[in-house]
This record gives sequence, C-alpha cells and structure tokens, in this order.
Amino acid sequence: MKSLITFPDLSKTAEDWKILVFTDASLCNLNNGTGSTAGHIVWLVDTKGKCCPLFWHAGKIKRVVRSTIAAEALSLQEGLESAVYYRHMLAEVVGISPIEIPIIAYVDNKSVIEAVNSTKLVDDKRLRVDIAAISESLVRGEINEIKWCPGKIHLADCLTKRGSAGFELLEVLAGGRMPEEFM
Repeated sequence: MKSLITFPDLSKTAEDWKILVFTDASLCNLNNGTGSTAGHIVWLVDTKGKCCPLFWHAGKIKRVVRSTIAAEALSLQEGLESAVYYRHMLAEVVGISPIEIPIIAYVDNKSVIEAVNSTKLVDDKRLRVDIAAISESLVRGEINEIKWCPGKIHLADCLTKRGSAGFELLEVLAGGRMPEEFM
C-alpha cells in the first residue's frame, strides 16, 4: 500500500488557523509490562478543514506509570508542549501573537479530562503536578480546549497500540483534510 502526505494550500489568513493535537497512550505494553507508550500528532488546520501535519511522535513514556490515566495525562502533556512550541514558531514566522492561534487537544480517555477540569486531586501524588500543569495551561488560555473522542476514530490511536488500524490517519495524511467531527 502506498502512503502519501498531502500539504494543501491553507488559508493565507492566520486568523483562520487552529492547531489540533491528538494524544494517546498505552499502559504497560513495553519491556515485559513495565514500560508504556505515548504518541501525539500536531496539525495545523484552517476553517475549511484543510490540514497539514506539523509534528508527530511515538515512543516510550519517560517514567514508569501505574495507571492508564497517568499514561494518558503524560502523553497529553507532551503533546500540548509540542503544540505550544509549533504555535510559537508559526506565530513568529507570520508576525502575530501566538495566542491568536487556538490549540485544541483530543484524547480518548474521559478520566484525564475530568481530572484536568476538576478541583478534586487524583490519587497518584506524582501525577498531580502533571495534571496541575495542564489545568494551568487551560486557565491561562495557552490551551483553548481539551476534548474527548472515541478511540476508534482517534487519529493517534495507531501510534501506541499494536494492531490498531491506522486507516483514518492515512486518509487524513493523504487527503489533507481533517474529518468534520474534529472541526
């Protein structure tokens, strides 16, 4: 099967842009069950749904985690850091304030979204700092929104799970168009 990446002409107006980041994780799927995988894809999308991948990464989570929420939260934090970084680069190139390009993240774990939006602390004390950093980014307006989407249509799912079909991701990469459910 031939794989292509299409880079369509996006809107020339930066006000029409947004950055979407899809993050995913898989708990204890490496090193005989002691390591976990994280993956994320950062996209630049215009109001017409045309999109270009800016960055993607899949690899081992830097520390051993004990729960799915921890793996997903660390993947989200890493994906958001990438999104903020690429937003700053784009803003500098086109001469606008970075805050003018919204960032929206998609995760397939509702517990992470609940933890980020709640005042109740998670049980894992080490994870509290990571959740607090994500929450602070939302409060400060550095990140505009974190949304849930089902794993079966999540574009980063195939980066972390062996056997997960990547057809949706390949279709977006080849067509240069983001599915409507993410617009």
